[in-house]
Amino acid sequence: MSSTDHLWGIVLAGGEGKRLQDFIRKRYGVERPKQYSAIIGKRSMLRHTLDRVEKIIPAKQLQIVVNRKHRNYVQEEIKERERKAVLVAPENRESAASVYLALSHIYFRDPEAVVAIFPSDHFIGEEDRFLSYVEHAISFVGKHPDFVVLLGIKPTDANLQYGWIEPSKNFLLHEGNRFYKVVRFCEKPKLEEARQFFNAGSLWNSLVLAAKCETLVKMYRQHLEVIYEAFKKAKSVYGTDEEEQFIADAFDSIPSKNFSKCVLEVIPESLFVLRVEGVLWSDWGNKEQVLKDLDSLGVAR
Repeated sequence: MSSTDHLWGIVLAGGEGKRLQDFIRKRYGVERPKQYSAIIGKRSMLRHTLDRVEKIIPAKQLQIVVNRKHRNYVQEEIKERERKAVLVAPENRESAASVYLALSHIYFRDPEAVVAIFPSDHFIGEEDRFLSYVEHAISFVGKHPDFVVLLGIKPTDANLQYGWIEPSKNFLLHEGNRFYKVVRFCEKPKLEEARQFFNAGSLWNSLVLAAKCETLVKMYRQHLEVIYEAFKKAKSVYGTDEEEQFIADAFDSIPSKNFSKCVLEVIPESLFVLRVEGVLWSDWGNKEQVLKDLDSLGVAR
């Protein structure tokens, strides 16, 4: 059996990227979501992400969640081998819905799956080194299937736009890496709280994580039941002519919820964090951060 037989990847590409739209329009003369824009080089952020992820996960085991409104952009970026991996969300219901749309498809096809989740709008410098951390996290989950492993980034400031992870002093050693139990997870804290996290040596949440698919499904059932219930009958519908309408109806019935806020923040006892070192990582959520990183990389504005 191949080591990737039950390994699946979820790439989240359905966001609007509203805070960066003005920057994209002025810099490139087009108006499109940031994940479909080539901010560095000739490849879009989504293409960078897919090329990176496919180094460790086969394209046939990816689920790429996109927004129906972005279909034209998707066609430009997706290669033939990835077309069957595209899942179209009828509308933007934020990250919790996008993650579960992918989970429901994976769980339907492979109940034993281990999944790794990747946003499509992050800059990662040392890609191979970063992927080695992802692989260690995946391996850890194979031995500890009841837990979720987050990849944590050493912060450079008290950023209010990121999730913060407070690791405990207790850890499990796996493949030479320390996996720390999480004391607290907080999504986008207020300034004073962010300063406390920063001063205490907490980590930024990279939004990249590994977990058993079944474990995440159970977490939705417990903490986001409205989404779990909306997709409860998916098994009897997926793969039939009714699938598209079923997904549309499901999205009509669920609220917009943030995955980190509504799932990760409420289950710290089920989280471990792996500290990522020697990797330049940045969440390009706003113009100021992008310009700062372009300057540090010596890329012309």
